[in-house]
Amino acid sequence: MLGNAKFILLGNNKTLIMVDNYTFSQHKHRYYYCSQRFKGCQAKLKLDQNKTQIVSLCNEHNHDPPVYKQMDSGLYFKI
Repeated sequence: MLGNAKFILLGNNKTLIMVDNYTFSQHKHRYYYCSQRFKGCQAKLKLDQNKTQIVSLCNEHNHDPPVYKQMDSGLYFKI
């Protein structure tokens, strides 16, 4: 499916994609940008039309990855 990437659901019902511990939030239908974009990070990815494959990935970040913990409910929370 997404290789080493996975969809994660946060406690606020927002869905992110996690790749190598970095998170990406949806910008448009198939486009996701680093969750730290507001800090100037240019990392981004694009999914295919079925949202099952990453068709392009720029995974160069200007920051450390955020730390998330998965709860028993399956939801993720940023620590």
